[in-house]
Amino acid sequence: MSRFTKQLTRSLGARDPFTGASMKWLIAILGIFLALFQPSRLLAQSDQDAEVNWGGYTVHQSIEFGAHVGKDVAGNPSVYDTFVDLHDGPRLLDYQLNMRSLTNTGRLFDNLSISSFGFGGEPENVARLRMNKSKWYDFTAMFRRDVNNWDFNQLANPFNPANPYIAVNNTPHQLELRRKMGDFNLTLLPDSRVSFRLGYSRNVNEGPALMSYHEGTDVLLFRDYRARLDSYRAGVEVELFKGTKLSFDQFLDHDKTDMSTEDENFTFQLANGTPVDAGLPYDPVNNQPCANAFTPGNPPVLNARCNGYFGYSQTGPTRMTTPTEQLTWKSIYKRFEFTAQGYYTAGDNDLLNFNEEFNGLVMRTNERAYTFSGPATTRRVAAGTDFTATVHVNDQFRISDTFRWLKYSVPGAWFSEESAQFAPITAGTLLQNPVIYDPANPGTCVPPGFVGCPAHTNSSPADVASEVLLHNLKENSKYNTVLAEFDPLPFFGVRAGYRIGKRSVHQSEYEYGVLTFYPGNATRGGACTDVDPVTGICTEEIPPPTSLDDYAQENWEITQNSVLAGFWATPLPGLRFNGDVEYTHADHALTRISPTDFTSFKLRGSYKLRRWFNLGGSINVLQGSNDDPDENAGFPAGIEEPERRQHARTYSLNFGVTPREWLSLNLGWSYGDVFSITGNCFTAGTQNPAGITACAAPNVPSIWKYQSNVQSGSFGLYLKPVSRVTAMLGYEITSVSGNDPSVVLRADTGDPYVYNNRIPYGATAFNWHRPSASLAVEVVKHWTMKGGWNYYDYNEKGSSGLDPVAVAPRDFHATLGTVSLKYEF
Repeated sequence: MSRFTKQLTRSLGARDPFTGASMKWLIAILGIFLALFQPSRLLAQSDQDAEVNWGGYTVHQSIEFGAHVGKDVAGNPSVYDTFVDLHDGPRLLDYQLNMRSLTNTGRLFDNLSISSFGFGGEPENVARLRMNKSKWYDFTAMFRRDVNNWDFNQLANPFNPANPYIAVNNTPHQLELRRKMGDFNLTLLPDSRVSFRLGYSRNVNEGPALMSYHEGTDVLLFRDYRARLDSYRAGVEVELFKGTKLSFDQFLDHDKTDMSTEDENFTFQLANGTPVDAGLPYDPVNNQPCANAFTPGNPPVLNARCNGYFGYSQTGPTRMTTPTEQLTWKSIYKRFEFTAQGYYTAGDNDLLNFNEEFNGLVMRTNERAYTFSGPATTRRVAAGTDFTATVHVNDQFRISDTFRWLKYSVPGAWFSEESAQFAPITAGTLLQNPVIYDPANPGTCVPPGFVGCPAHTNSSPADVASEVLLHNLKENSKYNTVLAEFDPLPFFGVRAGYRIGKRSVHQSEYEYGVLTFYPGNATRGGACTDVDPVTGICTEEIPPPTSLDDYAQENWEITQNSVLAGFWATPLPGLRFNGDVEYTHADHALTRISPTDFTSFKLRGSYKLRRWFNLGGSINVLQGSNDDPDENAGFPAGIEEPERRQHARTYSLNFGVTPREWLSLNLGWSYGDVFSITGNCFTAGTQNPAGITACAAPNVPSIWKYQSNVQSGSFGLYLKPVSRVTAMLGYEITSVSGNDPSVVLRADTGDPYVYNNRIPYGATAFNWHRPSASLAVEVVKHWTMKGGWNYYDYNEKGSSGLDPVAVAPRDFHATLGTVSLKYEF
């Protein structure tokens, strides 16, 4: 059993309702319920029909305890856990307690509210507490636990053709994370002229994960992941005079991330029986993992001239502490409103000691082993302000001006040490030990022939490298928005505005250090020229920077202009419309896919006729384009880079009718259209399609076009034929049609060529169905029995390719029943 499977088994123990932290929370909540239930039960017996009062409090309480039963999954269970993840077993489905003081004279609290759901094995558990004492304090607390199971085998999958050697049926980026979050906030003297705030939050995310790594081949790695964020908050708010408040807040965030990564996927062997990892891709046409890679065996035997791994590990704990100070001013005086906020933060993020070790063979560089280590540090310094002033000229007309400023700088440094070892011949094999070269005792590696030296290709890195990488990213942005609003009629109003923004982004980097190239092609690739005539060693020394002019620098100066407009209208009682439109033009783009022209249009409407009829709808259109030429795109002569376009459009309607108290019907529909097209240059493999002109060999020019159309519908029916019986029927459906192909451009014929025709449609083309039904019967007063049924169906529409793919289908369908007993008073 692999380490991932073992740790996954332990982490999934939380699903067993009789083990793990979930059971502890369940017992604690049930204990609270039993303690509170005793007096309330007596009160309920003494006066069943009257409002329950106890000790000066109005009390309302309910608990629903039950179980999921009859889970039946057909198809891919991993995708079921990714999308649904509901399993059999007892559950605390819901708990509610509300206590309210009738006269605000409670000893410890005037109001108390406790709620929770999902404990005992649900993928989401939540418990909330709120209590307050009039004029003295307000306290809130929340605990939440989420299970994040992710195994959708299309993610990071190499889509190998059907073969007997390497089948990738689980995503190489699988996750089994558990996230626990706590949030606590206390306000003292909330209604006084001087009030105080305290808060604390913790977010812990941990569990086993898989990832892939590319060096020679792409290998599957196990990762033990744990990240914890602690946030502390303290603040004070002072009412200086009527309508004006000044507040100060201090925040402190501490992030601690620990992870270790290693290769445990040694499913092949060499001819001498040594276990080896051949990686995930298998594509004989492109010689992956190499030509004539395998011969049959148990396990199969890997060609020793292939890329392969005997071992790989990586560690890199990080720590980050970020204090932030924030000052806020709020003032309202007659027809004038003013708010201002400013903050400053400066935090350090330290990679304590990155360490990477490799043992195997990278054919391109002839490396047989290497180590790469060293600490890194970054510092983020940021400051920002936000001012808004509003003048109410009269009851119908008002003008506001908002100014926002942001400035930050992120300087960083990485101090790295690298040592590489190489095979004894240029075309090395996994069966050969690396040559251990000692520059103080070169042995047989001597001029003129340098026989017995480590063998290097023109792509081989330095044998020993000690480097420092300095990098800085900073930005200074200013935006000012003027908005005028006019309500000429009681049922109609308009608004119009203008925004101008100036964005300055700067990036600089410099790398210095000493690189040592041992003999055996010491001047490889022209990376080094200063060769010692006696030892044959070449040393390349890059001095540290002496001024800012030494840095490689990039600067972007971007000006944005936006026009804003909108309206609201209530032409009939119960009928309301809201609309907004914004157009933005920028003279430059920060990235190739950032739009230089952007349009946003939103329209929302609702109609409520008395209490029994509701109709609503919305239109949301986002559209962008970027015609700013990219001189670094790399497209060859004769092929024009495509225009970059993108849009996201959504339309929705919802309808609800309640003609009688015992009958209610709700219908919903939505449509989404997402589109993006841009040019790209990427590596298409060792054998490019015939007629393809390369950007820069072996890269090929292509059009990356993404299209997704999503239609969703929902139906809900509520029936209460008699006072003690409630029935509900529901249905949800989602249909997705789209594609995500990379189309290579042919310079000779102009015809497109789909680069990888083995990619399944997957999440870009599927149907999702979820019918449900439930029945609740009040067997005696305050006690209700419930039963529910859910059906889940995920079905992909097909494959975009013609070649067979050795990937397990992702389709599944499942049924799940729920039975419960609820007590409420």
